Amino acid sequence: MKNPIVFILRYIFLVIIFFGAFACSLDNNPTPTNMQEEPIRPVEQATGEITLINDEFEGKKIVIAGSAELNFVVSFENEVSRTFTPVQGEIPVIMMSEDSSKWDIFGKAVAGPAQGKELIPTHSLIGFWMTFGSFYPGVEIYEGNAPDPGASILESNSQEWLVPAERVFDGGPGKDGIPSVDNPEFAGKDDIAYLQPEDLIVGIKRGEVIKAYPHRILDWHEIVNDRVGTDLSLAVTYCPLTGTASGWNRMLGGEETTFGVSGLLYNTNLIPYDRKSDSYWSQMRFDCIFGENKGEQAELISLVETTWQTWVNMYPETEVMTVNTGFVRNYAIYPYGDYRTNGERLIFPLEYDDSRLGRKDRVHAVIVGEKAKVYPMTEF
Repeated sequence: MKNPIVFILRYIFLVIIFFGAFACSLDNNPTPTNMQEEPIRPVEQATGEITLINDEFEGKKIVIAGSAELNFVVSFENEVSRTFTPVQGEIPVIMMSEDSSKWDIFGKAVAGPAQGKELIPTHSLIGFWMTFGSFYPGVEIYEGNAPDPGASILESNSQEWLVPAERVFDGGPGKDGIPSVDNPEFAGKDDIAYLQPEDLIVGIKRGEVIKAYPHRILDWHEIVNDRVGTDLSLAVTYCPLTGTASGWNRMLGGEETTFGVSGLLYNTNLIPYDRKSDSYWSQMRFDCIFGENKGEQAELISLVETTWQTWVNMYPETEVMTVNTGFVRNYAIYPYGDYRTNGERLIFPLEYDDSRLGRKDRVHAVIVGEKAKVYPMTEF
């Protein structure tokens, strides 16, 4: 048997090496103005064919539009049973209804008899398949893939949490250990030099205000508290471990709040907390799962996730979040190594691991109540 003292000393040595390397990766980060580590390539015209899927889920007629080449999928309720056809080569216009009205990527009619009308966005997310397979066991996959026979909804055994308390894990950094950005700065596209054409961004268009929040920044901060125009208090929430982004209204009970990163995870997904009541929310479920606001639903704000190339082609007048976040981080690198491409790598456990698709396959999920239906990006 090996000497236990030698084993313990070796273990301590490895721990010191690990945390020393981690600290160096933070301390040695270049300042934001000197963070480039790769040559910047020019943004070219984004091209790609748009595909439409007309579907019905949980009694709701929906239309889903997307393009793998342009790297976006959006979905809307089709409550008046319009007949849509895809429009090619005119982004942000993506489809046309039978009355020749043209509709953009945010579901607004920008030309034709229906001009000014807006479709209702579905409750939906884009993210890694493993997340939806775990949050919604037996989730339906477009094209009729049968649920795994062992799938079942696991009920919480805790009266305090709306999710199984034993499945809530401490992510390590602690509360606000991953700092939200509460005073984001923006610049025009010509003043942004750190984005590559294929970099993913989360975008919003509200009236004349158009903003983009790059994944490069969200990967490090997960939450951005912002104001859009004069009337919207917005929290952009993003979980790099599940690849999901959503927009929430920061007005709770008639008062404005900000959201922070709690440091806790459920099904490896971000749990934000609101600083007004210190209540904890599920990013995937869109509701408060612990605290004073338990059971309340977040008011969702429509966002579009796509590549920088696609976004800037659609909205060249866009504002873009800068790396002047108030924190020193190396936004040129992804902080989790090969996590988003390595299907075998999990940092935290899943409640249910559905193998019908690859864990890190990106899918668009439409969520109605406690059920979901996913549309693999490959369908577009």
